[in-house]
Amino acid sequence: GALFGLNSIFYTLGISLTSSVVGAAWQSPHPVVTGAVAILLGVEKLTSLKAIGITVGVASALFMTLFGTHLTASELHFTIFGNFSFFCQTVLEAGYVTKIKQVRGIYPGMTVAAYVLLVSAIISLVVTVVLAFIPPVLEFFCPSCISPWHMPVYSWIGVLYWSLIGSVHVTEL
Repeated sequence: GALFGLNSIFYTLGISLTSSVVGAAWQSPHPVVTGAVAILLGVEKLTSLKAIGITVGVASALFMTLFGTHLTASELHFTIFGNFSFFCQTVLEAGYVTKIKQVRGIYPGMTVAAYVLLVSAIISLVVTVVLAFIPPVLEFFCPSCISPWHMPVYSWIGVLYWSLIGSVHVTEL
């Protein structure tokens, strides 16, 4: 559950510091990183074909991230921190996907989903409360935020989709 909750926080942080285009670009290396994490955790065996795939995937993502745009000095700080947030999100999601497959062999999918979402909600609540009571931190991470509790109406569609469909689907993988 902690991997899932932190994954969501890092993704939101990355979007707030960069853009949705950068966020979309960071979604493409997820299978590559998941394969690498599974190999590091001993869930998968490293083969020459997997090594080539991981190398090409990492090189492609780095090329797109490093050479995809020209930034001013003021934008560079947010872009570096935002990309680092997306990197953390990618590694956390890879860990989540790898570990959830092992846990699902022991517990039913809906039980796993319930615990994962409960822990994720607790982590999100703690982070939001911390942001609410430390205004300089909120201003750094989200200079355009109205308040730490505000969520635009159009965001609810994504939240509902992920809560009702996406999270259960990922747990069933």
